[in-house]
Amino acid sequence: MNGRMGLNFTRRVVPRLAYRHIFFEDGTRHSMVHVQNPFSFFDPWGDHSAVAIVELCDRMGRRLGKERFEIPAYGCLAIDVRDLGISLNGQTLGTVALDLAPPRDYGRYLQRIATGVPRIASPFWVRFFDEQGSQAFVHSIEADRERFRGLPPLVDRLALRQIPGGPWESNRTIPLSRETTATAFIVNHSRTSLESVCIWSEISSGSEVRTSLKVRPRGVEVVSTPAGMTGSVYFSTTRLSTPNAKPYVLVENSDRMFALTHG
Repeated sequence: MNGRMGLNFTRRVVPRLAYRHIFFEDGTRHSMVHVQNPFSFFDPWGDHSAVAIVELCDRMGRRLGKERFEIPAYGCLAIDVRDLGISLNGQTLGTVALDLAPPRDYGRYLQRIATGVPRIASPFWVRFFDEQGSQAFVHSIEADRERFRGLPPLVDRLALRQIPGGPWESNRTIPLSRETTATAFIVNHSRTSLESVCIWSEISSGSEVRTSLKVRPRGVEVVSTPAGMTGSVYFSTTRLSTPNAKPYVLVENSDRMFALTHG
């Protein structure tokens, strides 16, 4: 493909990056996907609907299915994972990706105002809740770097440069008592397997617990504090799948009340 053909081609398309998050669905804890239609807000002179393509993968990154939902102008999608119409096959933990596709008119609008090649990203929120009253509303951290949507397969591989992540450590501590535990969820946002060593560290004693793991693309792995670890702890890892693929962290007490954040 020569430069002129490439330029003409990119003017006709708007590449899209879906975002990937985690979900729980174990009969007690549930997850709700929530996203607004941004196109009608960015271009209020147009009457832009949106199509949300929601994909679920299991913990190992195997695709469980996808569904499409139309979101009207200025509207939103708020739907429980259990109501998506995708069979979970007994999976209680996995990843959810969301891709927002605009109408053609909005693509033309972006191409008019963009100084380079326009692209669309689709960050979204997940509400986590249980039957005891705990809930958390957490936004997706990172785009799904497996591929660009809206491009032919070969072109999207060439367009999406793979940038691996490096070591990372949290900038906050978590106070743990004997009745509380902390769990980190490591998502692989890249298109290659992630191998990393994850460390829970306790500040006052200097004790560390290390876990080696391998996370498949689109998958998620879990690293919990061991029984009996108390005091102020923090989490670190020797490698992230992308520079911004920070883990999600859940803190839980003996009654299973929880709080969930990222980073």
